Amino acid sequence: MALATDDILALFRKHYPPAKRSPEGWILLPRPQIAVIYQPLLPQNIDLSISPKVKVPEYLEGWSTRELWEDHWVHKQEIVASRLLSLIGHTERIHGRKTEARRIDQPTALEFMERNHVLGGTKAKLKYGLFQGDRLVAAATFSGARKITREGKEGRSYELIRACNLLGTTVVGGMSKLLKAFIREHQPDDIMTYVGLDWSEGRMYEQFGFERVGTTEAQWLTVDPETGRRALYDKDKSHDPNTKLAWYPGNAKYVWVL
Repeated sequence: MALATDDILALFRKHYPPAKRSPEGWILLPRPQIAVIYQPLLPQNIDLSISPKVKVPEYLEGWSTRELWEDHWVHKQEIVASRLLSLIGHTERIHGRKTEARRIDQPTALEFMERNHVLGGTKAKLKYGLFQGDRLVAAATFSGARKITREGKEGRSYELIRACNLLGTTVVGGMSKLLKAFIREHQPDDIMTYVGLDWSEGRMYEQFGFERVGTTEAQWLTVDPETGRRALYDKDKSHDPNTKLAWYPGNAKYVWVL
């Protein structure tokens, strides 16, 4: 843990000298008032009834937190470093108006997400990208239409599954442009998405018009020590003794009624 937090602190201080370590071992970024909390993986013999939920001390009241688990730092370090540096604005800024939104195929979307999203790629029915010339700089993937009934009327709901920028970049207005392209082509009655509570408070989505409607349950996860692959923990299943555990605080569910 000490070595990892030393590396993370050094990464920040290279571009933002005020970064410092708190008595709890967190990395504090005073200007954006964000605390980065490094979480080491846990052995299987811990008390699973006690969740390692982060409690923010009084002296950091008003600060937001970002939880960084050991497996993501070890196996997804380039992606994580990009996310960390974006917290202090150390990123190439690309204006969305200088990009073009268009459909992309499954292999392109999958490769882009694997390289740029901490959760990797996944299959999706609908895929959109933002291009700066020939360079793909952002992407978002969506499910197909699902029937819903709201106030006695049938409609079509879609899920925003994944969205991310190219490593080291921020596309200003990019998410808005991707959503507009999707809405223009499919005319959804609503769009829903899940936002991980370990890294986001969902404010960006609220700016678009999404409303928080619920929260999924927190979960224990197993982490393969060799590959870093995560899976839901099954207490009735036999696990490799080298398998470690991570705790996921759940997702906030957001819906944008259009």
